[in-house]
Amino acid sequence: EMIVLIHHPLNWIKDKDDVATYLRSRARVVISGHEHDPKVHVEQVEANCDLMMLASGATVPFKSDDIYTFTYNVLEFDWDSNADALVVTIHPRAWNPVRTSFEADHKRLGGKDPKFVLSAPGFRSGTKSAANVESQEAFCEPSEIEPVVEVVAAIDGEGEPAVPPEIEGYRLVLLRFFRDLTEGERLRLLVELGAVPSGSDERMTQAAQRHLLDWLVREGKIGDVERLISDFINKREAKGDA
Repeated sequence: EMIVLIHHPLNWIKDKDDVATYLRSRARVVISGHEHDPKVHVEQVEANCDLMMLASGATVPFKSDDIYTFTYNVLEFDWDSNADALVVTIHPRAWNPVRTSFEADHKRLGGKDPKFVLSAPGFRSGTKSAANVESQEAFCEPSEIEPVVEVVAAIDGEGEPAVPPEIEGYRLVLLRFFRDLTEGERLRLLVELGAVPSGSDERMTQAAQRHLLDWLVREGKIGDVERLISDFINKREAKGDA
């Protein structure tokens, strides 16, 4: 599951509707700042999929009063095996000017240590293993395929330089790879182009995905990457129209 940290809340962003669409399809918790007024709410994105929006206060705000005081939060993540869901407990802390120290804040964010149970498809039990990746359809939700491999034999070495921006089409391919493809589609692309062994069952971070994408581009396979990105999108759209 993905936790997103942003400074400005969505209502401050010009293309907030587009940003909200991408966050709802990827993130489980979004933490924002700027307004310094602690708030939290949970919305159901779809069945069995929730999104928590947490607006944080500030440890050193411009001014301090009953609303904009010195605050911070400690977030605790746990798993509720009975509900098969992600549990987020917030421990709000606020400055007490009399005691000159931070203490538990029961006024904001829902009282004493508010707890939220989130439906989280990426961590639901019974997730399919990466060994079955080749048998999956190109389109799938990120939760349906377990990400794989941090380092693979296809990479020559960690010291290789990043792909230079002058390679024609690279920046657009990089954008489309992470923006337009689901987690499962990105994995399928890397498997089909030989950057990831199909039998791997290790987890893969986005940093590792970027490294492997850069390796494919350096190997002269940027055209193949572009083709597969378009193929996956077209298949997904065709399935949606069916």
